[in-house]
Amino acid sequence: MWYLIAEVSTITLFASFFALTQYERVHNVRMFSNYRKQIDSFASRIEFIFIHVDFLSYIRDLTRHGFDKSIHDIAHLALQMTRIIEQQLTRVVRYFRARFVVRQSMPVSRTNKGSSEFVKTIVDFKHELRNTKSTEENTTK
Repeated sequence: MWYLIAEVSTITLFASFFALTQYERVHNVRMFSNYRKQIDSFASRIEFIFIHVDFLSYIRDLTRHGFDKSIHDIAHLALQMTRIIEQQLTRVVRYFRARFVVRQSMPVSRTNKGSSEFVKTIVDFKHELRNTKSTEENTTK
């Protein structure tokens, strides 16, 4: 059914075109002249473009531009990812440095691990006395 409609409409349009051109020729009148002038100017512009534009160079330039832009976007993304990794590593290093400083500031016993608690206490007390004497001498000078 659709095939029949397509065939009939094609034949009708073709016959109407011939009837219109015959009518224009006999009566020396151009039907829809403004609209047809617009279509003719548009068609002539399209023809000019097809004749004078080098589409191969245009497509090559368009492809090169797209490739350059994609490479730029990939490099930008890689730099952003590097910056994110750098920030994470900086946080980890800052955490470990703070933890290391806390451990260094804690008093370290200078006795052997096998020593008794009494000996450890005496040695620590002796070192504290020595440290306080040296700080008092430095402040009085």
